[in-house]
Amino acid sequence: MEELDIKINGILRKLNPLETTDIVHILLKKGFDRNKASQLVKYLEKEGLAELDYSNELKFNKIAESPNEVMLENLYIRAKITPKGKEYLIKHTFFGDKLLTNWKMYLGFTLPILLIGLFIKHYWNFDLTKVDVSSIDFTVFVHGPKGIDDLILKNQGKVAIMLNSDKKEATINEKGEATFKEIPSYFHNKKVRIFITHSQPYRPVKKDTFYVLKDKSSIYLEIRLFNTDLIYGNVIDSKTEYGVDSVRVSIRDQSVFTNKYGYFELAIPPKYQQKFQNVRFHKDGFIDLERKNVPVHTSQSLDVLIKRINAN
Repeated sequence: MEELDIKINGILRKLNPLETTDIVHILLKKGFDRNKASQLVKYLEKEGLAELDYSNELKFNKIAESPNEVMLENLYIRAKITPKGKEYLIKHTFFGDKLLTNWKMYLGFTLPILLIGLFIKHYWNFDLTKVDVSSIDFTVFVHGPKGIDDLILKNQGKVAIMLNSDKKEATINEKGEATFKEIPSYFHNKKVRIFITHSQPYRPVKKDTFYVLKDKSSIYLEIRLFNTDLIYGNVIDSKTEYGVDSVRVSIRDQSVFTNKYGYFELAIPPKYQQKFQNVRFHKDGFIDLERKNVPVHTSQSLDVLIKRINAN
């Protein structure tokens, strides 16, 4: 993978440490096909550079497949960068990139501030050493889709904000409140995005919204459980250990059939979305199977074995 260091850097720079990002379009722009994408995913997982969630068709263990028939653009790969991935970026950033980045920072940030400071000091005789260094406090009220009294995360998880490159977190208490204290006053009236840190995929409903930070203010954050809109996996013949095609996979009145490799993806409409689902499998010549209380929100592949009728 050494020859791909530059491409890996470009991919890691696109990732967010707080939530997953779809990188298929990034890989396609960089000339990746399915095989190269599979190689990249294995490398990132092995080195711990990113947390990944991807189509099961990206790698087949016991299911026969033809790489020419499975195109990268038809798959999904979601990733978020890990602390180890950030270290990798620092160690593998080339001199030219570092120089360009430093010049951008100087021209875009440091130089304007220096000029403004000199202007103020010259015309108002302002003492720059007496800038207010006080801090601000504010509270985020976390609630569900039913309103501000829908406290779906009591004493669970944390609220996170990014202050430039610095991540700040506050624990959610029994009232659904997360209070941030002693935030530098520089961030007063600044706009930030707010995230949820939780073992389950709870996220803000308006994830692209920016919130203005003000001292002693309250921010109301509506969240919901994501990753309940899709279930996927493989149906495998218990005897041959090969994928079984044309198996009907259903949740209530929603159904889909497995492809020739035994792989399926079943979209779940909003009215049926919930943490756990009962999933049924049917094909003539095989014993019907039902998996109950499948944790859809974990986004794990549902792989099942089905038995032929009267199989020895």
